[in-house]
Amino acid sequence: MSGPEFTRAAADLRRMLDAAACSVAVVAPDRETLRYVAADGEGAAEIVGVELPVGRGLAGWVATSGQAIAVREARADARFAADVAERTGYVPDAVLVAPFLAADGEVRGVLTLLDPGLDPGDPLPLRDVEEAAARLSRPDLPAWSLSFDAATLATVPALPIGDVRDWAFGAGTGAGVRVAVLDSGIDADHPRVGGVAGAVAFEPDDEAPLGFRRVEGPHEDLVGHGTACAGIIRSLAPDAEIYSVRVLGSNLKGRGALLRAGIAWALEHDMAVANLSLSSRSAAMFGPLHESADAAYFAGTVLVSAANNAPGPTYPSQYASVVSVAAREGDDPWSVATNPRPPVEFGARGIDVDVAWADGGSIVATGNSFAAPHVTGLAALVLGQHPGLSVYQVKSVLQALSQNAAVNVGK
Repeated sequence: MSGPEFTRAAADLRRMLDAAACSVAVVAPDRETLRYVAADGEGAAEIVGVELPVGRGLAGWVATSGQAIAVREARADARFAADVAERTGYVPDAVLVAPFLAADGEVRGVLTLLDPGLDPGDPLPLRDVEEAAARLSRPDLPAWSLSFDAATLATVPALPIGDVRDWAFGAGTGAGVRVAVLDSGIDADHPRVGGVAGAVAFEPDDEAPLGFRRVEGPHEDLVGHGTACAGIIRSLAPDAEIYSVRVLGSNLKGRGALLRAGIAWALEHDMAVANLSLSSRSAAMFGPLHESADAAYFAGTVLVSAANNAPGPTYPSQYASVVSVAAREGDDPWSVATNPRPPVEFGARGIDVDVAWADGGSIVATGNSFAAPHVTGLAALVLGQHPGLSVYQVKSVLQALSQNAAVNVGK
């Protein structure tokens, strides 16, 4: 990453967490000094260019130890370099610092956040700072992917099932399970898709009472994205009944009202699983999509929702009522991992995946969008073997299937 990219990353994190300031400092090649190269917010102009001995201040401590820290009262911490803060004109209360790494695993630098906007009693958002720092280490990966790094992923408790994969779906094929793909449409004739059981499109129409119209029947994929998701689901659950619910346009964007309508259609038509390789970052949609997600939860429809590829709150992946998914490295389409810390619960294959695309072709793609249908396919297999499981029961089975799950953890 370059200076402008560091500046953009600092600005994005500061805005996301409503913080007073955010900065990036890098360790010099001789590993003797730490130099601030980018900043946004209070004291930004003053801190950029400052060099400190590695090991000095909270940032220096993180650069030396490789451990992230969150300090609520910085001035009470002996490691805090108060004189440096005073020279910038801004002395913070809360300081959060996380390291980011070079390709050789050494600490390359640190990301520091000052005074995030919090309500009384809220925990300090260290996890968000760590994730943003991880993105500086691997900017090629979608957001939250490094939460599923096998080297750091914690072991979690699982259901006491012997051969969990055999019990969960055995030799099942997803027969009889209805799966809706809310996306850009599906090319039903693509050889990796093998047809769809039904289709509906929700299209903007400013003259319609609700601002959109519903068009039942076959339609094209406007991008290739929905076809990619359907192809992944078909590869895992070959006999699932896949339905195309088009809610996105040719730019892979769509109105929140169309997404809500697509979810409602899925519930009306008794979909067992709905794949949402899409999300909204609009705060205005938090409440409406929460209602839709809760309706699906109580109707027994499993919503599998990809997190956004960029850090920050996205909906509906943030809600506990959905199965949230991010991409993780690996080639095994059956492998899934579970994350005990929010905001993303499950990680699945989504890095450099060969996926179906437009015009009967294929591309190699990376994104949380392509991890979600792997989990959707597994959910379809589970429901094919155990029809009638509730959403939370499906989540429990997915956790038991996770490679980092084990029985009797902590005993």
